[in-house]
Amino acid sequence: MAKKPQKKPTLPVKVNFLSDADQGIMELPVFVTRARERPQKKTTTKPRKHQMIANIEKAQQRVKDLEEKLKLAKALKQKVEARAKAAESKQKRAADTRRKILVGAAILAKVERGEWPKDKMLEMMSQQLTRDDDRALFDLTPTDKPAS
Repeated sequence: MAKKPQKKPTLPVKVNFLSDADQGIMELPVFVTRARERPQKKTTTKPRKHQMIANIEKAQQRVKDLEEKLKLAKALKQKVEARAKAAESKQKRAADTRRKILVGAAILAKVERGEWPKDKMLEMMSQQLTRDDDRALFDLTPTDKPAS
């Protein structure tokens, strides 16, 4: 069975109209249907000013969080750069040490083959070496150090 649409209730209302010539009041019965109720907007529990303050506080907290994140990122970047610089420095020192070893090996090889006189090499080493333990490696006399 199909339902019949229900009629909306109407209320009798008297409306007063003034005539053009101001001859009096005329009352006419008018039937008006009730207006449909519209849903009201939800009101927030906080007034608008408090909501703005809360938004500002949230934004300030976000700024603080981002600044902290930036600080950590900069520290990490600095740490990575320092590590890379240390590795490069270590590599340079190792290359320098290897060069010195190779030069020394070349000179010693020339001395052993007789291409360079041994006394000339010992004279050069005596002029360059200052530490007694280094001088002892070449059977050189210890340096005269003033007593302190």
